[in-house]
Amino acid sequence: MAAAAQPQTKKWSELPEELILMIGERINLYADYVRFCSVCVSWYSAIAKNLCPSRQHQYFPFLLLPCEDDEEDNSDTCNHHLLSLPENSNIYHFRGLPKQSTSLYCPGSSHGWLVMVEVSNFSIYLVNPFTKVELPLPSLYKFRRVLKNQPPMFGVKKVVLSSSPSSSSLLMSSQFQSSNVVAVAIFNGLEALTFSRPGDKTWGRITFVGQYFSDVLFYRDHLYTISGTVNGSSLQIFVFKLNVDIGGGGDGRGHGLVPKIVRTLQLPKSYNIGWRSYLVESCGDLLLVARDIGGNSVPNTNPHEGKTIGFKVFKLCGGNDNRSSTWVEMKNLGDRMLFLGVNSSLSLSSHDFPGCRGNSIYFTHWECRTNHFNVKQYDMGIFNLEDKRIEPLPLQGCTSSTGRHLLQKLCAPPIWLFPYPN
Repeated sequence: MAAAAQPQTKKWSELPEELILMIGERINLYADYVRFCSVCVSWYSAIAKNLCPSRQHQYFPFLLLPCEDDEEDNSDTCNHHLLSLPENSNIYHFRGLPKQSTSLYCPGSSHGWLVMVEVSNFSIYLVNPFTKVELPLPSLYKFRRVLKNQPPMFGVKKVVLSSSPSSSSLLMSSQFQSSNVVAVAIFNGLEALTFSRPGDKTWGRITFVGQYFSDVLFYRDHLYTISGTVNGSSLQIFVFKLNVDIGGGGDGRGHGLVPKIVRTLQLPKSYNIGWRSYLVESCGDLLLVARDIGGNSVPNTNPHEGKTIGFKVFKLCGGNDNRSSTWVEMKNLGDRMLFLGVNSSLSLSSHDFPGCRGNSIYFTHWECRTNHFNVKQYDMGIFNLEDKRIEPLPLQGCTSSTGRHLLQKLCAPPIWLFPYPN
């Protein structure tokens, strides 16, 4: 009697590349992406080669929590943690990033890159927290007086990138200057808008006497900025076109960018200029988001004053000229989730992430309430536009000792970090 034929088996590593890509396209959590790429070399190669450029802004963001090191930890790296909301609020320990302090801090993130500022030598650079690749930006020495006059960790307010360096050829230093990636920085206490590209020699600067900037956004090849008067009498949005000087800054400035104001947008008539304002692109639309703060903005040490009590969302409608453009208040965001903070603001669909609520705003904020760094105040939560309620992030409502410990150890702003595979 003939023996039964043994079933043929194939190795997982021999899966067709097109099948690997079909699976990879359906991964929405970065932790799952890492696990998937770790199966074998052939899977990693297929994903890295074909999938990464099309996956930008598709993964759910982590909440990066920079915490003070335990006393027995004498390492040079900070005890960062990553909170993953879709994974039942799993907390990942994340080492390898520089230890944050009053002399070296992270004022935010953009396109998956963290911005690091070293006050002692006025240096600023971008770092990809997952690959550890660093990209230097021009020195901040020309802004030294501004940095020294601000409370520790509050000199640089926000840095926004026009696109991801991960998706360009920036990883080779010889190609920095030819890149189209633009960094725009706003400072506390500086009446100017600053801009540069990785590899530039210096920061470009446009001075606006009596004006401050609170947020910036690259939208449809233009730079939108929220600007207000220092005396608090008005608030408006300037729209810039940043033209690239092919000569690479042949005028001696070294940044090679020529900004030009092409539009000025007035805010809605019902807008309260005391609200904290954010610009967000969502489904191709430009949104203006206002965060209503309870109490008042006078510096104090009461951790319950200055907390968020609600949001309003406005959409820009109409043509490209100032007269035909109008702001319309949105009562519902549909399935969209907005992520606001010191990071570049972003919109995602809740349909891609089971268990996450649409029509919601996920926000974080870090406030300097006094001139002393030892008084720290953070504000974060999830606001639902339908019922107007604010729910705490799972970490805030966590009853475990781990959750309480992390909140007590926060030493720098909590940041939404959007993973980029490259």
